[in-house]
Amino acid sequence: MGVPGLSSWLYYKFKRHVTNFKKGEFTARTDCMYFDANGLLHKAAQMVFKYGAYAPKNTSEVVLDTSEVVLDTTSYEQKLFRCFELFFEDLKAVLKIVTPKTLLYIAIDGPAPVAKQDQQRQRRFIAAEERLKKSASLVIFDSNCITPGTQFMSNLTRYTQFAVRRLINSFPEYKNLEVIFSPPMCPGEGEHKIMDYIRKTKNILYKQTHCMYGPDADLIMLCFATHLPHITLLKEDQREGQDGYYYHINMGEIRLDLPKVLRLQYDNVKSATRFSSKRSYDEISDDFLIQGFFVGNDFLPKIQMFHHLHDGLRFMIETYGKTSKNGTTNFLTINGKLNIDGFKKFLDYFVQEEQTYLINQIITTDERKQPPSEKYVNKTLLDKVKKDAKGGWTIDYEGYRKAYYKKAWKDKEPTFFIDQAELFRMCRDYLLTFVWIYDYYVLGVPSWTWRYSYHHAPLMKDFANYVYTLDQKKLEDIYKSNVLVPSVPVSAFEQLIAVLPPASANLLPKEYSEILVSKNSELVKQGFYPENFERDFEGKLKEHEAHVLLPFMDYNILHKEYKNIVSKKKYNRNTQTGSYSFKYNSKYTASFKSDMGNIPSLHVEKKNI
Repeated sequence: MGVPGLSSWLYYKFKRHVTNFKKGEFTARTDCMYFDANGLLHKAAQMVFKYGAYAPKNTSEVVLDTSEVVLDTTSYEQKLFRCFELFFEDLKAVLKIVTPKTLLYIAIDGPAPVAKQDQQRQRRFIAAEERLKKSASLVIFDSNCITPGTQFMSNLTRYTQFAVRRLINSFPEYKNLEVIFSPPMCPGEGEHKIMDYIRKTKNILYKQTHCMYGPDADLIMLCFATHLPHITLLKEDQREGQDGYYYHINMGEIRLDLPKVLRLQYDNVKSATRFSSKRSYDEISDDFLIQGFFVGNDFLPKIQMFHHLHDGLRFMIETYGKTSKNGTTNFLTINGKLNIDGFKKFLDYFVQEEQTYLINQIITTDERKQPPSEKYVNKTLLDKVKKDAKGGWTIDYEGYRKAYYKKAWKDKEPTFFIDQAELFRMCRDYLLTFVWIYDYYVLGVPSWTWRYSYHHAPLMKDFANYVYTLDQKKLEDIYKSNVLVPSVPVSAFEQLIAVLPPASANLLPKEYSEILVSKNSELVKQGFYPENFERDFEGKLKEHEAHVLLPFMDYNILHKEYKNIVSKKKYNRNTQTGSYSFKYNSKYTASFKSDMGNIPSLHVEKKNI
């Protein structure tokens, strides 16, 4: 998922703004430090419970417990507490690399927009399937518990609030810090809660220095989206054999160099044409976001012609160089909105090249792009690519279109024709979701309930033909009437019901878990929790790239099932909250006691924000 080639492109093109170092060899200071902390949590859980990247080579070496099936309560509780300790120890270790002077912001993922929940649902069903394949003699920790609303996340919240108090109270270097903790009961993905905070306080923070920390490459795009002039990114070097290495990336300086680097990468390098003097750094950054998101993002399936693009970002940049005449016209954004006329010009090039790129996916001799096994062969496309009389290659494009949409709309089974109404909806929703993604990164959540409800993307020609029918006003009207409708985040338990497979039902209280497993549950009757599900590997190169063909959750049915139970018993872990602010105050004294630890003489005040 995400923008293919983004990190490597950035490291190569902006070498002087990227520091790759081993832990202990580099330190820096910043005014404000932001943690997208779920990555640290997953790492700590894998280390303690020995799964994922830290799974033992010989599984007979270790016996593990789960949070719900507890054979040795003390053993499990010790592991659980050690997981939280390690999470916060790793966080403190990062603070030794980049030390904040004013603000420390720690964000844990809360209930996410529905568009993100669809992806989470796929990942959690696959995780459960993989666990079931493990040796029956080994009880595996259920990593799906790292989801808002579980007892695991509730315990983490209590531990973090204790650990933050202890950090400020016990260590002089942190006494001048404000620490903001956004817990899993506060709605929003961690990195986007950070973005919301930056947007709300930007006028105050504009001249200060900022650093984001997290594992995901999309933090690169979020740094651009902040439009802050003094922002850096700290992330672990995730290349194999690079344990203990980090990247410190000066995104503020990269933002200033972006116009020059883009201009040099455009095909017409020798042209005297330069970027329009009317374009600001912010506008150029926004255009760059559109280019990156179009070739890859976490919310839309990739358009078929873009598969196998190891250097997809370069392809986008060079295409935009052609369609925008080196960044002087046909802009992709204007005044913070997608510019439909510039986007049409952008699509023109892809339409002209679509058949060539489809053919190349079949005839390529590049070893990196060869199907790893039979299940990855794109048989739908292979059957339509043939040699012509002159020895060249051609594609029966109309035949491929029909076969492609027959697969994409499996329940409709079109054979001799393409359902034009269905194609219209597919293309419209793909465009609206693309605009939703851009707004999500730059402005905040446009809608909590919007989602793209197809497992496959439209073909480029069909998508472009739909876009060609729109002008700016019509696009904005359609977006307003379909996407910008009143919406609120779902509760943590509703998200769990939506994303958990039946094998993880025990992560919910008993009365709610029945929705996932009971024959009387309407969601079960409707088939939303299949015992077996398909994955479409055609044309993919790696296991994780497959389309996971799960039914899209019907939230109308889910809400009805949920409301039948919600009034019977209240759970704190299902209560939505805001964030918490912690500050040292020498005049404040209290005795803090909790099941996670005690602080006899506490001088840290907590406020809800």
